[in-house]
Amino acid sequence: MHRNVAQACKKTEEFMDTYRQCEALAEEGLIRHIGISNMTIPKMDAVLPMMKIKPAAAEIEMHPAFQQRELKIYLEERNILPVRYMPIGSPRRPERDIMEEDVADLELPAVQEIAQRHGVHPAVIALKWAHQNGQLTIPFSTHHYYENLKCMTEDPLTQEEMAAIAALDCNNRLVKGHVFLWEGAKDWHALWDEDGVIVS
Repeated sequence: MHRNVAQACKKTEEFMDTYRQCEALAEEGLIRHIGISNMTIPKMDAVLPMMKIKPAAAEIEMHPAFQQRELKIYLEERNILPVRYMPIGSPRRPERDIMEEDVADLELPAVQEIAQRHGVHPAVIALKWAHQNGQLTIPFSTHHYYENLKCMTEDPLTQEEMAAIAALDCNNRLVKGHVFLWEGAKDWHALWDEDGVIVS
């Protein structure tokens, strides 16, 4: 147990060493804001008290099948902007990240039905839903820039459609992170503190 606590403290300090360098850049006026990514609530609880400059934004995986409501609320309560990474479920993510149990957001019947009613691609529905939830999105796209922006400003989803998509959450994390595991880690679940404590 003591070894696990020591390892968790070491990882926290390693993170803070990098973060302090970002804070120094901000204090010198070389950057305006600091952002973080791939955090959990236990990790945020561990590092926020040590920060002189609070992060302006946190990039986290969020899409209809993985909504992370608790983390979203946690960030918003602390005035940290949740930035939605993979807002359409990343259908073209690297093969290393694809697992048999994954849910394809754009193939969910509810998303497809709503898309048909609006006469748009299911990806547009995922973006509309994120936007109407008040989240900044980063859709990976090599084209369709105009359509991505246009969908935020017209033909909003109804309350019923928003509720239907909200009901699709099935805790389906697509970026497992198994390629980032450290020596001795059991599996990718160790990255995400699923029991509410930092795993070391």
